[in-house]
Amino acid sequence: MEKVNTTTIKKLLFLEGLRGLAALYVVIHHARWFLWEGYSEGYLKHPEEYSLIGKITVYFLSIFIYGHEMVLFFFLLSGFVIHLRYARNLNKGVINFDFWPYFIRRFSRIYPPLVFALVFTFLLDSYGKHLGFSIYEGVAPFRIVKDNFSWITLLGNLAFLMNSYVESWGSDFALWSLKFEWWFYMLYPLFFLIVRKNNSLAFTSIILLFITSFFPKLWPLKILQEIFAYMVIWWFGVILADIYTGRIKIKFSYLVPLIVFIPIAIIIKSKTGIPDIYWNFLWGTGWMGILSLFFCLHEKNVETKAFNKIQWLGACSYTLYIIHSPILVFISGYLMKRDGKLPSHFGYVIAGTSLSILVAWLLHYVIEKPFMGVSISKIRNGK
Repeated sequence: MEKVNTTTIKKLLFLEGLRGLAALYVVIHHARWFLWEGYSEGYLKHPEEYSLIGKITVYFLSIFIYGHEMVLFFFLLSGFVIHLRYARNLNKGVINFDFWPYFIRRFSRIYPPLVFALVFTFLLDSYGKHLGFSIYEGVAPFRIVKDNFSWITLLGNLAFLMNSYVESWGSDFALWSLKFEWWFYMLYPLFFLIVRKNNSLAFTSIILLFITSFFPKLWPLKILQEIFAYMVIWWFGVILADIYTGRIKIKFSYLVPLIVFIPIAIIIKSKTGIPDIYWNFLWGTGWMGILSLFFCLHEKNVETKAFNKIQWLGACSYTLYIIHSPILVFISGYLMKRDGKLPSHFGYVIAGTSLSILVAWLLHYVIEKPFMGVSISKIRNGK
């Protein structure tokens, strides 16, 4: 989490817990996909082989089908955390933006774990391919796993151009969202110049760019069209930060009803199959309502210690997010080679999820935490 000040961090620890739960949700989503035979191609073909507990588990784990949508929650939470520092400064009359320190903080936060994840994925994928795991050959059911370790792909991932101009690196397909986070960070200072003077103008600009993204041919660069199709969701977090600091005079309770947009999105999708860009917007709006609900509870001093207790999961959530997919893919490859198919039980879903969390928790002390306090003064002093 972006550091604001000690008092604010203590007050908002529940956000760290929420971020950890969101990361856990995504991991279970992928573990269910890679380490279980599946619903349509597995369970429905022989439900009689499942015990009552097994059937209950099948339907319980179906709540984890919205992995992509949970990433949208990450976007919104990121917008809140990034803008919170500056919203507080604006309330104090500080309108200047610390461009260079800001970029140093963003670089030191994103790149060390990313570089490790790229190396880790290359080594694990290469070993799995050496062992003859078919999952690395792009065969069904997981054509999403690619053997694409070229210099162009590497540079494209380091430049956050994945899934626009190059593929995501190897089996680390989860990196797709990192592209958006990075470019949100890079664009935010430009929009800050607007938001510091006029919140409405800034939001109107974001909305107009979002609407323009409906028409890809209008954009000279594909990546800009993709970024602004999602940045409106990130900006919802900016708005919540302005409400939290009092820059926008709206009660969080007024935004809680936005939660209804999530079931609306699910119903519309099942009935009409709406385009992804509308689907994402509806979910982002719903997430804004859900986060507003948590702020309402927080303002009323409703107990949130349960979320505080899992802040450790939030602390390693970034590492968890960018290293879990190569781990799950490797285990999946092993199971398919050993048994010729994926299991009908959920033991490996639990094991794969637990292993990913353990590895991420240990690694974040090495590849994430040491870089979170990087500042200009430390760099200049050679520390």
